[in-house]
Amino acid sequence: MFPIINAQGRVLGFGGRAMGSAQPKYLNTAETPVFNKRLGLYALNFAHKERAVGRLVLVEGYMDTVSLRKHGVQGVVATLGTALTEEQARLMKRYAPEVWISYDGDAAGQKAALRALDIFDQQGVPAKVIDYPEGMDPDDFVKARGLSGFEALPKYDSTSYRMIRARDGLDVSTQDGMTQYALRCCAILKQVKSPVEMENHLRRLVNETGYDREILLRQIGVTATAKPAQAPRRPRQRQEAPSEIEMAEQALLSMLSAGLIPAKLLEGQTFSNPQYQALAEHLISGSPISAYIDNLSDDAARETAMRALNYSPLPADGESAARMAEDCLRTIQKQRAGQRIDQLKQQITTAPPEQKAELYQKLAALMKQLDG
Repeated sequence: MFPIINAQGRVLGFGGRAMGSAQPKYLNTAETPVFNKRLGLYALNFAHKERAVGRLVLVEGYMDTVSLRKHGVQGVVATLGTALTEEQARLMKRYAPEVWISYDGDAAGQKAALRALDIFDQQGVPAKVIDYPEGMDPDDFVKARGLSGFEALPKYDSTSYRMIRARDGLDVSTQDGMTQYALRCCAILKQVKSPVEMENHLRRLVNETGYDREILLRQIGVTATAKPAQAPRRPRQRQEAPSEIEMAEQALLSMLSAGLIPAKLLEGQTFSNPQYQALAEHLISGSPISAYIDNLSDDAARETAMRALNYSPLPADGESAARMAEDCLRTIQKQRAGQRIDQLKQQITTAPPEQKAELYQKLAALMKQLDG
């Protein structure tokens, strides 16, 4: 039994959850003049005292609320056995400037998150979505990975999450699948009002699909504004194919951004590209990736970051991602060992006799590591 208490600390009713397979699984107190499940939220009495957190975490059930709070997550509330209502969205708006939708990671939870985003948009409530990996629900996830794991999960803004879900049911490795994905995303971007936000998402879509920017703008229904005359740009140099180390680092960053591997796997890992290093530190800290991209004022830096975040194809599940991450880390280690071997060989040719013995020892150790 779960007491449903309002923000003033008064018990309005109770929610019951059946143990085992009994039905109905959830049963609330019958509605009364003071209790209407469309109008209230579970654990609002705690969230009322946690306004300083600056956001609410919305879950679907009582147990998710209890479990997240037990592991140290503040500001968690739940709907009362119903889908999110407009009244509940307006209620949350009174207690926090932003809501994180924390529904189950399965297909049903993802669809419910999209419906919740529509309601929050209608009520003018800024919302982000936590996308749990491997179809996990908040209760299972926080029990397995704790508070640090929860904090490290990416939180997607509404447009980014809708674009992620636009891939559902499509094979984007085919031209037809990629075309349908681009059309779905253009329909999503029609609703974006902020020019800055539009620019950020449009850059991503151009990078993902390969379609020309002007074509995508026409599909969205936006006319590109004329730009003032500028000095002619230098022709863009053709980019060299990425090295094995760079491809491995891009795969690791993309999997981390997608929540397929835990942040602790890359803690202490050094990336060869300084921008990749900064991007990794940002992701490991649990900060939203949109904040990092938004702070990049240089086009080349933004393109570099987007390449690192859009490695494909990504593995379909966490187990496959773990194996891929191990392969990437092994590739990086061996490539760096090979580079160091080349440096030592070069040093040996010019080193004085008294230093050569030490250099040969280092070379032998690296050769053994490389063979392993």
